[in-house]
Amino acid sequence: MNKKEDSRRYQFCNICIHSSFDSKLGKVCKLTGDKPAFINTCTNFTTKNNNQEECKDSILADNRKKDLKETRRKRIEIRISIISIILITIAYLSYDFYGKKVLYSDYFHEYNRTIAITKDISYPRNSVGWSIGYLYKVGTKIYKGSYYVAGEGEPSTKYPFGYPIINYPNGKYIVIYSVKDPRYHVFIPQSVRNKTDLMNVKITENEIKDNFSIYDKGKFVKDLRK
Repeated sequence: MNKKEDSRRYQFCNICIHSSFDSKLGKVCKLTGDKPAFINTCTNFTTKNNNQEECKDSILADNRKKDLKETRRKRIEIRISIISIILITIAYLSYDFYGKKVLYSDYFHEYNRTIAITKDISYPRNSVGWSIGYLYKVGTKIYKGSYYVAGEGEPSTKYPFGYPIINYPNGKYIVIYSVKDPRYHVFIPQSVRNKTDLMNVKITENEIKDNFSIYDKGKFVKDLRK
């Protein structure tokens, strides 16, 4: 017997003249000597004032209200669960576990590569590492981006991180940019000397996808035609 059923049986037993108490079994019926086991109502239910029909109707009406309230609560919970699953699914499809928005299929369905020229360096406050600013050219348009690397060591003009990772100024590195919107790009910290080097470097699509993040979205600087 579950607690809900026992509670509803006791609504009758508490006002029934046949109800008794046993130290081992708890609430029992004087007529059967057992714990109440009836469903919905008891055929032997009798009140002191002999108004059992009125009491029975009142108890059953109260239980129906409780059932209706419970049903509504469960429906709301189910709807909330469904909505939550939908939202989580949408979030999962939109973001991977690293917080990168998965727009790869939208913006990198077609992509090209160009050379990024490093231009400046900064030390972000309250962090350990360096941020390299760079420019990259797509057609006649110039875009600006930045690349952060955590690291220690004293920076220098040749090796800003204390070891040879990225050179500045005028270090040449690879940018893979979206044909659809060149602001969306991936900075590849692999040094190149010229366009021939650029095209000969083998970069897999998975490398591009793994490194792509909307937080690396470049800013349009200027159009050389204007």
